[in-house]
Amino acid sequence: MGLLAVGLLTSTLALQAQKTQEVEFSAAGCCPMCESSILGALDVKGVKNCSWDQYAQVATVVFKPGKVTLDALQKRIAETGRDTDLHKATDEAYGELPGCCQYRGENGCGKKHEE
Repeated sequence: MGLLAVGLLTSTLALQAQKTQEVEFSAAGCCPMCESSILGALDVKGVKNCSWDQYAQVATVVFKPGKVTLDALQKRIAETGRDTDLHKATDEAYGELPGCCQYRGENGCGKKHEE
């Protein structure tokens, strides 16, 4: 009976690891190049679907928590120079962004979208 219980527990844990989770979080950016970079950062094992809304600056990701963590996904985006809810891009990574992708400060993309 003990082996059966262990087998059922293992099967249950395996099924839970395969379930997906959908989340939304902020991912700063301004333009189609930003979208390409953000989606490229999310192109990893465990991500089943992702999108980014340029105007709302929100990423929507469907992923398998057993394969990748939300923290790791947001860290990958921050490494491209874009801030997220959990990780701020380093000044160095942000400074390497083309001008059209820079979202911080008075001339950030919020101003660009209003024009």
